[in-house]
Amino acid sequence: MNNSTAQQPKQRPSQARTPQRTNVRRQTAHLEGRRDGKPLIFGWGKHLTRAEKARIQTIAAYSFGGLVLASLIGVFVFAVIQQNVLIPNSAIVTINGTSISQDLYRRTLAYNAQDQWNILQKDIATYNDQGQKIANGDKSTDLMNAQNALVSQLQTQTQGYKQAAITQNTIDLLVNNQLIQQGAQRIIKDHPGADKALTPAQSEIDKRFDEFKKAFPTGQSYANFLSKNNMTDGDVKAAITLHLRQEMMQTYLASQFISPAKQIHARQIETNDKASAQQALDKIRKENLTAPTANWNDVAKTASVDPNSKDAGGDMGWIAEGTNDAGLEVWLFDPARKVGDLSASPVGSAGGTYSVIQVLGIEQAKPIEASQLQGLKDNALNHWLSGQRVAPFNKISTPDSDAMQATRNLPQTPDLNAQLPDFSPQGQVPSN
Repeated sequence: MNNSTAQQPKQRPSQARTPQRTNVRRQTAHLEGRRDGKPLIFGWGKHLTRAEKARIQTIAAYSFGGLVLASLIGVFVFAVIQQNVLIPNSAIVTINGTSISQDLYRRTLAYNAQDQWNILQKDIATYNDQGQKIANGDKSTDLMNAQNALVSQLQTQTQGYKQAAITQNTIDLLVNNQLIQQGAQRIIKDHPGADKALTPAQSEIDKRFDEFKKAFPTGQSYANFLSKNNMTDGDVKAAITLHLRQEMMQTYLASQFISPAKQIHARQIETNDKASAQQALDKIRKENLTAPTANWNDVAKTASVDPNSKDAGGDMGWIAEGTNDAGLEVWLFDPARKVGDLSASPVGSAGGTYSVIQVLGIEQAKPIEASQLQGLKDNALNHWLSGQRVAPFNKISTPDSDAMQATRNLPQTPDLNAQLPDFSPQGQVPSN
């Protein structure tokens, strides 16, 4: 036997180590497939192998991460929807079930503010031009009178150009617009020919639209106004229509005041609250006071708070429409009213009081003094609106004051808090 042959048996142990490594891998796989009897969560999962538990844990981790991500995306999407859809479309005020959205308020406010700003800046420029002429030696009576009149006008304009005033005027405009539209429908139903007099024409809307675009002060533009306030031509025309509709209703109502006119003789017992008025009404009904007797006089003296009529049995005299409280006139001038009618319930006044009213007489054509008639014409819309606001058939919610002043609803331009020259008597009028 040679040396080479003798060494061969020593190589066998080296060859036997290879399967040992294979056995280790099998052992590891075997352990992963074993059940260790430990729960995975809340006592559950003892029957699972380690590999199954690992897979479940991985799936749970990814699922939780996905849920968190989905929640974050959901919160972001909801915030976007809330800011751009829900809040803008939420009601800022409601009139007889019709909601005025915050976005409509925002767009109308932007137009109103810009319109006031344009007029104000034009008048300030005119004032400065006049002042320059005066400084150059022109002391003519006409120029001095024009300057004084313009100062008075600017005092009113600058006092009105305040955030609180403009926002309140805008919400009033939107509420009045609904009352006017609903009132116009009733008028047109009874007088079909009034349709044209109460409906703004497209040609007039377009005319006002062109005037508005040309009225911007030097250095400012209509295009920038639209861009800053996220508005369109249609939004501007819609706001213009509100103003036109209001002007047309004023003109129509003024035309209805004529002399002679229908007048009503009435008496009332006016109280500070509805409960007191109801007590007076109950007493009148109980005693069946249907004529101007001493008993009615006694109730008026003891219960009425109107110093002008309480000692005269509540006699209000002859009333032409537009000359008394608008809330009471809604009841008095109802077409169905007749002599002897007694209010079935307390009638709310525009001043906040409540009255028991009875009709004593009706004349279809009684003269009205000329100066009084002109006053009625000039105040026709304001008087009518004050009556509509307290009429029992109109329901108006309280406007959302927070939304009215919210930054998101205020115009980006013009600045509602801009510093303006002080034209007040106590202020320093700009010099030239």
